[in-house]
Amino acid sequence: MVIVKLRLIQKAAIFHLCAALAMATTAIASPLHLVTENYPPYNYAEDGQLKGLSVELMHLVMADAGLEYDMELMPWARAIALAENKNGYCVFTTVHTEERDTRF
Repeated sequence: MVIVKLRLIQKAAIFHLCAALAMATTAIASPLHLVTENYPPYNYAEDGQLKGLSVELMHLVMADAGLEYDMELMPWARAIALAENKNGYCVFTTVHTEERDTRF
């Protein structure tokens, strides 16, 4: 039951992210660079491939949106810095916090 609730929350969060991205596609570089940290079972690398629940959801959402993208696993601080300072970068599998409200 907990896994089902987590999946629903993730789907809702990714839906909102992609809705925002779809509205901003003319303002961002192509392809979109999706970055995240190692956070199993949501995001992790196995045999050189990104895997996990959030990775699979992002593949589905991006395919549905018809957007070009790539994905990369990196340290959290680097992912956030890229999203804050470079066009075309998006961090996925994040938690909403009050501190982040002022940053995004």
